Amino acid sequence: RLLFLVNWFLIASLPVAASQKPRQLSIPILFEENHGQAASTFRYVAHRDGASALFLRDGVEFRLPELGTVDSALRLQWLGAAVSPAGKDLQPGHANYLIGADSSKWIRDIPAYAEVEYRQLYPGVSLVFYGNGDSLEHDFQVEAGANPAQIAFRFSGTQKIVLNSQGDLVVRLGTGSMLLRRPVAYQTTGTARTGVAAAFALADDGTVRFHLGRYDHTRA
Repeated sequence: RLLFLVNWFLIASLPVAASQKPRQLSIPILFEENHGQAASTFRYVAHRDGASALFLRDGVEFRLPELGTVDSALRLQWLGAAVSPAGKDLQPGHANYLIGADSSKWIRDIPAYAEVEYRQLYPGVSLVFYGNGDSLEHDFQVEAGANPAQIAFRFSGTQKIVLNSQGDLVVRLGTGSMLLRRPVAYQTTGTARTGVAAAFALADDGTVRFHLGRYDHTRA
């Protein structure tokens, strides 16, 4: 299976100024099904330390406290793709929103999942989001014969997007930056893993794609 692993560094604490040290959190990132705790356009919601990731059919919206209003949210949009995401690995317990004195407006027993999957986001390419410690990560899973060049995304709500010397994608915001670490790609045979060269390809218009080295296209 060919996987692209992209690590969204510390969504819980972003943007992070150079002089700040990220806080260490132990609560896992979970993905709540939207039962009215967010606008109906969002299918799943993940929260961490005042920040939120809200999952749409065609992308993800990030609400970071440092950005201020909802109008200043950072949005990532998949280009040429829209699929309804689905929760995977139902977790024990439920989320509850008991806000205000009017109990009729409380939202109870919201299921939460360990992963959110965009199945067949592109032909032969699925996408899975999950938490890894304090980081939000996602994998593109490419089936045998599928074309990874289909994958493309773009940001809105940013000041600038650049690639740093390590090959990370730096999304510059008003008061800080969000970092997408250089992608890791590999194929597996049994328990063995074979690395595939991978890098972000950033176009002048802000479109982001993946540049890959040679690999076996006949295998997933």
